[in-house]
Amino acid sequence: MIVLSVASQKGGVGKTTVALNLSFALAVRGWRTLLIDVDPQGAVGLSLNTRVSEAPGLIDVALGRSALSDVIIPTHVAGLSLMPVGTMSYREQALFERALQEQRALEQLLARCREGSPGWDLVILDTPAGFTVPMVSSLWASSHVITPLQAEPVALRALPRFLERVRELRGMGAGLKLAGIVLTMAPPAGLADPAGVETAWNQYPEAIRLEPPIPRNPVFLEASGAGVPVGLLRRDPPPVARAFDRLAAHLEPRLGLNAQPAVDDGPLPFVD
Repeated sequence: MIVLSVASQKGGVGKTTVALNLSFALAVRGWRTLLIDVDPQGAVGLSLNTRVSEAPGLIDVALGRSALSDVIIPTHVAGLSLMPVGTMSYREQALFERALQEQRALEQLLARCREGSPGWDLVILDTPAGFTVPMVSSLWASSHVITPLQAEPVALRALPRFLERVRELRGMGAGLKLAGIVLTMAPPAGLADPAGVETAWNQYPEAIRLEPPIPRNPVFLEASGAGVPVGLLRRDPPPVARAFDRLAAHLEPRLGLNAQPAVDDGPLPFVD
């Protein structure tokens, strides 16, 4: 089972957008995928609907209030399930962070995911910004990390610090690999680049760049308002949804997802 963190030192770079839509794309490609929200603010649930944002979740498992199976929410996309973070007071957030840091609650939960049914191919962790306890706990528990890089100068300046922290965690014994950097909120091709974003982006080696860039597009706000990944916004998905399928295809070999998953090609159920 691959555990992939989507993480960034800077907020507002599109972590949750990438985590949600990449989870959808990988599931559509046949990988059994579980998306876990590790952000105390509940960014995944807020991007979907009230039922998800108010449902019990990771904190309830971490504090022993709920069973793992009770907080996993199946979706209508075959092979894709969600685990919200759950709702928490300020005091409960402190308890949550203590459980992550001192009791290794996230690592224990992921071990149970490996052992249980249905047997996930991939767990994606949507993390909060900054090197907080939830983010560091997620990185420590992960096999791989991708970092969204917003196409603007502050994010570019923050990226080397994030990469250095990843190297520090590896030096401390974390089994973490950088799967890549994905450029987000990219301007349309051909526009002027006064901030030098494209020049700076191209200075990073191809081995850590992920393609394609995710463009800045109002359709993401529309999808968030509807509470769905962009691939489910309309019967004929918006063209930007294709970017996440291409991103998933580029990412698969970096995660070791080299064999195509088995697809049941039998008849589909018609009536119960």
